[in-house]
Amino acid sequence: MVLATYCLALFIAAIDTTIVNVDQPSLQRALHASVTDLQWATDVASPVRPSFFGVDR
Repeated sequence: MVLATYCLALFIAAIDTTIVNVDQPSLQRALHASVTDLQWATDVASPVRPSFFGVDR
């Protein structure tokens, strides 16, 4: 059960990161952001999202 939970959390984090990467061109246009800004936002958010799945009850 623990392995299944870990795999599900990893899958969700990977899907979320993929969605952000696919949506980057529209985010860049909407926010008038540079490539560096987009890269920074993706790099900072990627390790944070999966950590929410490890929070104890």
